[in-house]
Amino acid sequence: MAVAEAAKVVFQTALAGTLESKGFRRVSDTNYVIEGDGIEWRVVFGPEYKDAPGTFLDATGIFIPEIDRLNLALPNQTKPLSEPMARTKYRAHFKDYLSGLTDHRLSSVDDKNFDPCFVKLGQSQEKQSHWDAEDQDWEALGHRIDNYWKLETWPWLEHRLSLETACGPLPKEEWRANGFRGSWGDILGWWVCGHKDYVIEELETIERDARLSDDEIRPLIRERLRRNSILPFDLVLRRVRQSEIDEWRDYRVREMRLAQDIKRVIGLI
Repeated sequence: MAVAEAAKVVFQTALAGTLESKGFRRVSDTNYVIEGDGIEWRVVFGPEYKDAPGTFLDATGIFIPEIDRLNLALPNQTKPLSEPMARTKYRAHFKDYLSGLTDHRLSSVDDKNFDPCFVKLGQSQEKQSHWDAEDQDWEALGHRIDNYWKLETWPWLEHRLSLETACGPLPKEEWRANGFRGSWGDILGWWVCGHKDYVIEELETIERDARLSDDEIRPLIRERLRRNSILPFDLVLRRVRQSEIDEWRDYRVREMRLAQDIKRVIGLI
């Protein structure tokens, strides 16, 4: 799959200079990277769709290989947590892409509902939303994308340019890992990024919750009901059923087993 000539011109018109000023190194006309601490920070334009000359996707991403290594060491994990960037061979755990802008975000930076070169597609369609530079002013588009990147993507990226910050801020509210792929990816990421005390505390909390007695679980379920504002008041005050306690405990036991697998993988047991 080849990158459109239009994409090269668009990238080099202004974005390349912006990236160089931020410390990125040129890999190719449409691929710039910063490398350090076992992490890659990359901005890339992807290949054109075969049936649509002049099209391309963009992506800005952070790739931390150690997260994938730890994840694949867990039982029953066969796929990396990272995902491809802009239909290229490069991967990222955290991504931002202008070709995924919502109408509101485009409007916020360009005072328009749509950029004339932006093709917005629904999730059910085979292609992704993308840029189409065919029969357009490539340099003008290059300046607009550079502007979008500086206003929309750089504020997200500039606070993640170190090992400690690459995974983003730690949660401010109560957080518990669960069986969903992303949450375990978060725990592995925070471990790799050096937040070891936080990860240890979370894993220990998961194990402690799995060992609570019925009397200790009951008020926790009642509090969860109270916080669910859509429930009628009389349901919040009702007696907690034993089946709910058993379900709560079963879920926490499954969490504990996953937590113990993670502890083995990261060397805590």
